[in-house]
Amino acid sequence: MAGESYLGGEAKFYYNSATQASPTWVLIDNCQDLDMPDSRTAVAVQTRGNWPYVKNLSGARTTSITWSSIQKQETTDAVLTALIAAYDAGTVIEFAIADQAIATVGCKYRRVITQIVKCDQSEPLDGVVTISFEAVPTINDGGVNPSRNTAS
Repeated sequence: MAGESYLGGEAKFYYNSATQASPTWVLIDNCQDLDMPDSRTAVAVQTRGNWPYVKNLSGARTTSITWSSIQKQETTDAVLTALIAAYDAGTVIEFAIADQAIATVGCKYRRVITQIVKCDQSEPLDGVVTISFEAVPTINDGGVNPSRNTAS
């Protein structure tokens, strides 16, 4: 229901299989936990006028996306295949993290143009095989920074 709390399992995670200007969002439905830390450095500004306090200015901003996906034995998982191919080739890939289906009016989502910098496979003896990914914002032709959006 609109305006209510929701579980992480209800959120949606997508990659863009088209262009930034005209995206085609593909659902990454075998994603497990997803984290997107977002922080800025604090730049200390020490002046005699503020003594004995140190005041700060907001500095550089850092963000990333980390998640795990379930590895399947078949090779027909097109989404996982695309993510691994993007990692192997070092290509730019855009992601969206949404509070619901991205085409829903009022959906709030974050868009980030990234490169995948980690693709670790884990094969526990008594557990499901997973691949852990990390993606970080990257330089892109359009100069597009990570953004917060609302679908209309």
